[in-house]
Parts: sequence; C-alpha cells; structure tokens
Amino acid sequence: MQYKIKTTPPHILVFVIIISFASMTSAFISPSLPYMAKYFDIGRNATQNVVTYFVCGYIIGQIIYAPLIKGLGIKKTLNTGVMICLAGTIICYLSYLVSSFDVMKIGRLITGMGAGCGFVTIYSTINNIYYSQDARRITSYTSLSFVLVPGVLMVVSGWIVTNIGWQHCFTFLSMWCCLIYLLGKTLPETAPNAHISNIDIKKILHNYRSVMNAKILVYALMYGIVASVFYIYVATASFVVIDDLKQTPEYFSAHHLIVLSGYLLGGLFSVKTHQIFSIKKSIQIGSFILASSSFLLSVMHQFNYLDQPEIFFALFGLVYFSVPMLFSNITIILLSNSEEKFTVSAILGFLHLLPPLAFLRILSTAPTPGELMPLVMCMLSITLLLLNNTQILFRK
Repeated sequence: MQYKIKTTPPHILVFVIIISFASMTSAFISPSLPYMAKYFDIGRNATQNVVTYFVCGYIIGQIIYAPLIKGLGIKKTLNTGVMICLAGTIICYLSYLVSSFDVMKIGRLITGMGAGCGFVTIYSTINNIYYSQDARRITSYTSLSFVLVPGVLMVVSGWIVTNIGWQHCFTFLSMWCCLIYLLGKTLPETAPNAHISNIDIKKILHNYRSVMNAKILVYALMYGIVASVFYIYVATASFVVIDDLKQTPEYFSAHHLIVLSGYLLGGLFSVKTHQIFSIKKSIQIGSFILASSSFLLSVMHQFNYLDQPEIFFALFGLVYFSVPMLFSNITIILLSNSEEKFTVSAILGFLHLLPPLAFLRILSTAPTPGELMPLVMCMLSITLLLLNNTQILFRK
C-alpha cells in the first residue's frame, strides 16, 4: 500500500477507537437515563437534555479543532480535546454528589466539546495518509466504530447501572478518556508545519468561506441526518425498553447487540461492495434502505407491534444497516479531493450536528420520549431522500 507521506500509520484499531470517542461518550450513558430521571426527580423528556447538551457542546468543539490543528498539530489538538472531555465527565459525576441536574447539563456540554476532537483529527489523518481508494476502504472500517464500539461497551454500562450505580458510568468514561490519551500518542503527526502563528482568525474565516459550497452543505446535512438516527436511539430507546416495556438495564444492553448486528452487517456490506458500486450509488442504496426501514418502524408502531422488545431492537437493527454505508461514502466524497481537509472536516463536524439538534428538539415536545420517535424517523428519511436527489448537481 502506498502512502501520501512518509509515515507508518498505526493499527486500524487505533483509528477505530479514537474516532468513536464522541459516540462512545454520548451513548454509554443511555441505560442510565431512566435512573437519572428518578434520582434528580425530573421528567423523562427533561432527562433527554443530557443528550441535547452533549450535541451542543459537540457543535462548539467542531468550530475550534480545525484551527487548533493548524496551530498545535493533530496530536496536541487531540490531547487538548481529551482533557476537556475528562473535565466534563468529572463534573457529571459531581452532579450526582451535589444532586444537581444543572451541574449534569454543564458537564455534558463540556464533555461534548472535548469529545469532538476525535472526528476532526482522525478523518484528517486518514485522508492525509491514504490515497482515495484506500482512504475509502479505511473509512468504511472506521465508520463501523461509531456504533460498534459504544454498542459493545453498552453491555458494560448496563451492568454498571444494575449492579453498581448509574453515576459510575462517568467513572468508566473518565478511564476511557485516559485510554484515548494514550492511543493518541501512537498517531503520526500529519500536520508537521503546524505553528501557533497559523491561528489567524481572519485567515480561518476566509478558509471557511472559500471551501464552503452547495456540495459541502448538502452532504454535511445528509451526514447529520444519518447521525440523527444514533442520537434519537440514544435519547429514546432506554426509556421505551426499560420504563415502558419494564425491562432491566442489563436486558436493554444485551439486546442492543441485535442493533449492533445490523450495523456490523451494514458495515461489512459497505466494505465488500466499495469496488462494485460507485460512491454515489452506495449513498443512494443506503438512503433507500434507511427510508424503507424507518417507514416499516412507523407502521409497526401504528399497529402496536413495538410493545415486543425483540421487534423493537430488530427494526432498529435494520435501520442501522444503512448507517455505515452512508457515513463512509459521504465522508470520502467530501474529503478525498479536498485541499483543505482540516477545514472541510471542521465544517462537516459542525453542520452534521444541526439535524440531530433539530430532531431532538422535536422529540422533546412529546409527553413521552418514544411517542414521536417513529414519526421523526420518517421525517429524517424523507429529508435524506430529498437531499440525495440533489446529487445530480454535483460532479464526482
């Protein structure tokens, strides 16, 4: 395999674990949400704010990391984000000690700001090392991590909530931050010309304006719509299964592996077909699968079939099948031919969080978290299909 620069890339597992940093810190607490609501004596919809505040922090983080990469380099930027995330998880644990949900919201905001470092640094690193075809393959594998890593470890969080206490999910996340910090030291520095003098606000704003176009806007929003699936599941699934269907956190975490199976199969399908289908064809196929499975989810909800947990998990497994195909191909189509990879990564990181924020806001208007979930899934699928039709405006 040939590389763009003279370097020895780390093992792909390093990319996988680091790039899943944000999704891990977001999803790991999902089994604890019903217990958090009871502890703080707040409504279930109000508890969903721990997801919303995380996304808000994540948005803020995406604005700052691209400039930091140019000023500090990739490794120092990653370390900075990890330290911010660690501070946020400690604050979240303190919210339990002082019995304050407001402190929890602040902690999740700071956690989101820090966790966003993995997205920009790893995507930039991959596209700085590998040529387009290899970058597409590597990105297909790393895209599996968005749900696979936190999904597998959610079994651990279910056990923690049931046997130790929900607050110790943040103890585990603090240790996870330390692991990310150590793995970051193994990354090659693919921004060797970084210098603090490069952090020029006027130049940064100019770079944002110069690379921003309709293609980036559309594909970044498409990426965000796909990411919304993940945040909707994190915010609602535990309430549906644990509170409404009266199952335990361990049951929820164990059966979440059904959802993971769908995601894993979708990722393997994406990897195996990356030489058969073009990038745009893969995006079309993924969009169709997501829309069809979301529509089926809505129909099953209408006829009360979601009262059976196995059906609920199976349907989301079908939804998740489409996600890695869309994640990897949208990322490659934006970054592979871009000269300003750091800037485009930051724009993608920022814009892709706007749809989840909007859809989470819609979910919060319902009396119960799961009531609007099927409708919102259909809304995001229709929006994705409409945006996908604009691809004919863009050249490869």
